[in-house]
Amino acid sequence: MPLKEIMNTDGSLAHDTGSPVSGGSFTITSSPSTKNKAKTKFMYRGVLNFTFSGGNISGYDPNTIVSASPGSINPTATKKKPDGQFVLRKDDIGTMMVTGTISGVPTPFPSPVPVKISISGQDKVTAQ
Repeated sequence: MPLKEIMNTDGSLAHDTGSPVSGGSFTITSSPSTKNKAKTKFMYRGVLNFTFSGGNISGYDPNTIVSASPGSINPTATKKKPDGQFVLRKDDIGTMMVTGTISGVPTPFPSPVPVKISISGQDKVTAQ
């Protein structure tokens, strides 16, 4: 398994390849470690939960796509376990279910959409 950058609190999420969603913003709801840092910021470990709002999907009203429930990304690291949990790394992928409106009518999107850790927040500390 290749070394990849560990995500810290300066990291961010993005729509992954193949996602029908564009725009909007992600809010990470998981708490980072309070003991372990990647570079100068606390790192994330365990399942990363997040919400999403303000996105777009073709055919839906503009800026109405939101997460229907919290999305999640599972760590792929196999070596580093701060606080007893594997760390999250750049390019780890998860999914979220979304809903929006079509002509003002709430309409869930029928399948999960992919989300990835696009920016780790640092470029020095890595993990397998």
